Amino acid sequence: MTDAPVLFVINVISHYQIPLFNQINEELKGKLKVVSVRDIPKQRKKLGWDFQLSAIQFEYKILKELSLKIREREILFSPGIISELLLKKRAPKVVLVGGYYTITSWMTLLLAKLRRAKVVLRSGTQKYSAISKSSGNRFLKRCFIKHVDTFVAYGTLARDYLTEHGADPKKIWIEYDTVDVEALQKRYSKEMGNYQQIRRRYQKKLGLNESVILFVGQFVKRKNVMTLIKMAARLKKTFPKAQLVLVGSGEQSPLLEKTVIERDLTNVIIAGPQPYEKVMEYYMGANVFVISSYLDPYPLVVNEAMSFACPIILSKNCGNSPDMIDSNGYIIEDPNDWQTFTEKATSILSDPYMAEAMGLRSFEIVASYDIANAATAICGALKYSHVAE
Repeated sequence: MTDAPVLFVINVISHYQIPLFNQINEELKGKLKVVSVRDIPKQRKKLGWDFQLSAIQFEYKILKELSLKIREREILFSPGIISELLLKKRAPKVVLVGGYYTITSWMTLLLAKLRRAKVVLRSGTQKYSAISKSSGNRFLKRCFIKHVDTFVAYGTLARDYLTEHGADPKKIWIEYDTVDVEALQKRYSKEMGNYQQIRRRYQKKLGLNESVILFVGQFVKRKNVMTLIKMAARLKKTFPKAQLVLVGSGEQSPLLEKTVIERDLTNVIIAGPQPYEKVMEYYMGANVFVISSYLDPYPLVVNEAMSFACPIILSKNCGNSPDMIDSNGYIIEDPNDWQTFTEKATSILSDPYMAEAMGLRSFEIVASYDIANAATAICGALKYSHVAE
């Protein structure tokens, strides 16, 4: 193992990644440094991330981000990356960069190559989540990928996308991006009673009906929550007992609230943002978890829901759809197809035995997609880059 540190340059340190990076740091014998190029204090506080930061066991630094306006377009850049890669005497021998869309990502690649460091690209982009599919952007992606030494893909769709843009398949490790599955499953396993009893106990605690459809996430355009609202409108007529519970917040909150009131959707509960312990209670009270995103690289709320034994209904545009669904739910081809979302949700809610079987299958599947598995993949890419032996 080299004495120089391994540097991860990522967008923002999230509560999801802390256990994973702790594990990688342990395997690298304390030689990992994580640089976050963006700090979102309000978001961290809202989501309860401040407490999670105390669990960090690796060296980290949060850089300041500058906003530049060029032709009325906002360009974000973190100049501190120059100091991290160019001005320090002890340069890292390998740099993992999380994505290739920003100026900071390109600057990281350039500076790493100037310091003769190996570069690992960690990417969740897949064909359904690519922000731009113009020929110019495809050219830039290929240029970036051409100068990368090894790759870490969030899942199989992300791997295929890298391959399509010139990455050598032999140099791609599939991480299967994840949450701390082991900890969440231990939390669920402590519950007393059988599957249905656990569900009903938390439904009563949260003041919900016995047929709960749950969404957890941001209320933003790409999450396509309006499809779920349309589903709820149909269910109000065809399955009156069903409740749609929306946990989260975002720019579309006023629109969702207005739509629910105007359409008199008394079967929709907008719970808003919740502390993480409370979110876990919603997972345990859910009969089915749904997500209808049309742009979502790898929504980890799916992994969370599966850790609490929820059946899953998700759009194929979710990057983890081919990896996480196997007899535990349904993949919907069209994210806007609220009729099929309605049909599949109804089939699960109408059959408690099938719902239980799907939920337990979710619990079984996600156990393999844990922190250790993801850390092994990332360390595999690092080792191939001659960081570890």
